[in-house]
Amino acid sequence: MKTSEHFLFKQTRSFSYAIALVCFAVAGCVSQEAELQQEAGGSTRQAAAFLTKARHTQDTSARIGLILAAADKASQGIAESNAPEARALYNTACAELAVSLKRSSSVPTLPATFATPAGSYVLKFDNGRVAARWDANYFTNLLTPSELKNKTFVSKQPPEGYGGVLVGVHRPPNPRAMLLPWIGVSAPVTAVLNFSRTAQSGKPAQATFTLYDPASKSTATIAGKQRPLAADLRAPFGYYRSPSFLGILGMLRPQKYSEKEGFFLVQPYDPKKIPIVFVHGLMAAPYMWLPVMAAFESDPVLRGKFQFWVFAYPTGNPIAYSALRLRQALNSVYQVYPQTRDMVIINHSLGGVLTHLQVINTGDALIKGIFKDKAPQIMAELPADSLVKQALVFEANPRIKLVVFICAPHRGAPLASNQIGTFGARLIMLPGQIVTGIGSKVLQAATSAAGAKGAYLPNSIHGLEPDSPLLLSMKTVPIEAPFHSIVGNNGRWNVPLKESSDGVVPYWSAHLNGALSEKVVPASHTTAFQNPDAITEMKRILHLYLKTSGR
Repeated sequence: MKTSEHFLFKQTRSFSYAIALVCFAVAGCVSQEAELQQEAGGSTRQAAAFLTKARHTQDTSARIGLILAAADKASQGIAESNAPEARALYNTACAELAVSLKRSSSVPTLPATFATPAGSYVLKFDNGRVAARWDANYFTNLLTPSELKNKTFVSKQPPEGYGGVLVGVHRPPNPRAMLLPWIGVSAPVTAVLNFSRTAQSGKPAQATFTLYDPASKSTATIAGKQRPLAADLRAPFGYYRSPSFLGILGMLRPQKYSEKEGFFLVQPYDPKKIPIVFVHGLMAAPYMWLPVMAAFESDPVLRGKFQFWVFAYPTGNPIAYSALRLRQALNSVYQVYPQTRDMVIINHSLGGVLTHLQVINTGDALIKGIFKDKAPQIMAELPADSLVKQALVFEANPRIKLVVFICAPHRGAPLASNQIGTFGARLIMLPGQIVTGIGSKVLQAATSAAGAKGAYLPNSIHGLEPDSPLLLSMKTVPIEAPFHSIVGNNGRWNVPLKESSDGVVPYWSAHLNGALSEKVVPASHTTAFQNPDAITEMKRILHLYLKTSGR
């Protein structure tokens, strides 16, 4: 009995001793964790103080040094406790450093040493377009999202992740020679700072500054670990603004639109990415596509795989002439950028007819359809480089590998023939050089063949009439490229499909046999291209294209 009691006493004493050890160890861990949090809090407070002081410092070198110290202390806070406050300060410091380096005229040539109360830093750029890194010299300017005039695309909440979120603007001396808008192109940028060690008095820390392309890279080494990059991939589209009444001007006064006409890259050129060319419709402008582009870029499967381009044209001009201008623009891409991959075209409304005229081999089908019995004479008398033959006799573009038609009036629109359409057509003033280039004799022959009197050049509204000779003759020629169709029904599901309409283009006009797929969305003609169902369908088509194209 004593032996048992003695054994029990020894067990109890051993157990109590073990409990004491555990409690001591736990207390030690808690104390250590509290110390880490206190240290991290100290680093974060120091980072905030340095950043505040930097914002009130006029001297460029001193300001950059203080921002570096702020980023360094915030980076320590991230490494020690990953506190949200430390991450927010780090991200802000990285963004402010990028802006200061880009906009200050008195920045020393890097690498350069900056002295701060926290010690000295040797700052250098991690340059080059390698592994999704931007060359710092590539951008003309770096903007914070808050500086964008069009806030529609800017995230309402700070993006998750690490690094300073910016929008880079590339504007070379002659943008149009590179098929860029006059204001340049925008791109997403994430600025990141890494420190080799903590700055100490007399021993400079090495600070490496990197500008990442978050559309191509989602993580990077930050504060000693691989971490997700902060990014707002929609924000760069906020750099572009839609000029008022541009679409109306382009329809009614095509001559005054000429400076804005052409082919434009919306993002920096990348030969590895698949081009998507967007073609707008009647009385519209390329800016209408920005929400669609933003939606594509927000898709984790699509981002970084495509590059977005637009074709801007005065929509009042004759359809065949505008299609010729598009054909010339598409060819110019491969002259300026020979390594460009094959392309996808997404279009809306009249833009669908222009695209249709890129993917057929016409032979003499259009000439015969327009000039009837006078076609042989026209073909014989006109030189090969005449405007008429360039616009009506051509082969399908082999570089177009996929087309998405949205509410395209392949067989015309009754609206073009009614009183509203007739009134609108009368308001359009066509450029004189187009009429002169075609010639009165040819115009008279076309007018006579159509059963009308005089000699006039049909504008775009005339060309969209269901009995348009151009549209009727296009029906006789097969489309050479794979294509999908998206059709609007104005939300009227109670109407039989064949009798439905988007309010402008009837189903019987938008429908084409041979489509790989056809999606009907509950939208009107003017909103169908940005309808959620339509955007989901376009994403589905592009996902499928990536799989089948081997990308």
